[in-house]
Amino acid sequence: MRKDFDSLWDTPNVTPCPLSDAQMAAMIHYAQQHTPSPALPTLPSTTPRRPFRQLVAPLAVAASLALLIIPLTINRMHAAVPHAVDYEGQHVKIVCNNQCEADIIIQSLDTFIQQS
Repeated sequence: MRKDFDSLWDTPNVTPCPLSDAQMAAMIHYAQQHTPSPALPTLPSTTPRRPFRQLVAPLAVAASLALLIIPLTINRMHAAVPHAVDYEGQHVKIVCNNQCEADIIIQSLDTFIQQS
């Protein structure tokens, strides 16, 4: 509907009122006599609850903790694996922390013992 507001305003209303003049006067009189008092209690807010917004913060915290804890746990599990090394014909098992190389540790201990 593309009509100019002024042309709509100037268009006369040809639909007659379904109420008689007596009914209209009675309704106006009733409305004037029964104005609502300002002391009426107000109803509580009926805004819908949004449970998703209540879950956003805990989900964000859980996701960030998962991003920190999972890689640390995987690194620790990888570092605690014992390594078997042959040292001058002997079978030696070493458990290294911080992802160290078992062969390098045996060589370092060997040079330390030989220097002493």
